[in-house]
Amino acid sequence: MNTTYTFMPVIQMKKLIMSILLMAWVTAGRTPLLAQATNPPDCVTACIPITIKRLPNKSANNPNPDNPSQTTLPTPAFNLQSGNVPYSSAVQFSALDLPAGAVVEYSTDGGTNWVAGQAMTVLSETSVLARTRLNSQVSATASARYAPYFRRMFVLGNSITAISPVPEIGWTGNWGMAASSADKDYLHILTGQLKNRYPDVQVKPIAGSSFERAWWTYDLPSSLDEHLPFDGNGPDLVIVRIGENMDDTQVELQNLEGYYRQLLEYLVKFSKGPVKVVCTTTFYPGQDKINAVIRKVAAEKGYPVADIHSLAGEAGLRATQYTNAGLAQHPNDAGMQRIAELIWQAVK
Repeated sequence: MNTTYTFMPVIQMKKLIMSILLMAWVTAGRTPLLAQATNPPDCVTACIPITIKRLPNKSANNPNPDNPSQTTLPTPAFNLQSGNVPYSSAVQFSALDLPAGAVVEYSTDGGTNWVAGQAMTVLSETSVLARTRLNSQVSATASARYAPYFRRMFVLGNSITAISPVPEIGWTGNWGMAASSADKDYLHILTGQLKNRYPDVQVKPIAGSSFERAWWTYDLPSSLDEHLPFDGNGPDLVIVRIGENMDDTQVELQNLEGYYRQLLEYLVKFSKGPVKVVCTTTFYPGQDKINAVIRKVAAEKGYPVADIHSLAGEAGLRATQYTNAGLAQHPNDAGMQRIAELIWQAVK
């Protein structure tokens, strides 16, 4: 803030003071001296203007004097540093010496919306802002960014996930069918992304083609109990990557919706902690009824869906270098990369 004061030359000031003293003696205090001094009689042309700038009083306790509402409340602190954290970790933010009526609140959408609370659970990659509020006053904002990692991934898949050699159709690999090498199939790409966050992640893929071909006779315990327990804790990440070998004409006749729901419930049976389940639609064209069931049941349970079926009509994603029709409809390296990206978006 700038304030302008006006001063008279020294000689004129002395005359003014003498006049004031004489007037004060005569009037015996009837008029306050200050009132006389604030209206000098000859200041119209002989005064010199001087501007004095008042500097803000900045200190550790008042770093932003122009916006005191930002500095009157304590800033929350996070219990976890930014970085990779186990899936479903509880992040807490608290502030010391909160005045009566003040609350801690946080935002996960960049500050557009704020929620009162002192904890949240990390279920996906997210940035968190936290502050304290007292009526219209808010503190400075603290921030952190978290990415969940997984320790045990279970994948129920089919030949796109992994298959041993089938020489009679021209397939000699032992990984996701039609990929040029193991590191080019979607499962190895996805595993690499998981290892970037947690190098010791365990990955267990098994074939789910028996469920695809006859889900109404598929025995869950005998098919899955051997694989799901892991080290006794069960998986914390489940990828349901099936559907291409299903018959769309059997969806309603054989109650795919009911059996698919039972499958999803069974896949988390051995998990002793929170588990993330990601479903996927199919890579092959058609199969509309199958994909409708997958989306419906996943939405019912709150599970994300990697919409691989969105790739079905794209050119350049199939292994057309093979002469066998069944092999040629599988994803090539580019298709595998896109599948991995879609699943990773749902996982992270």
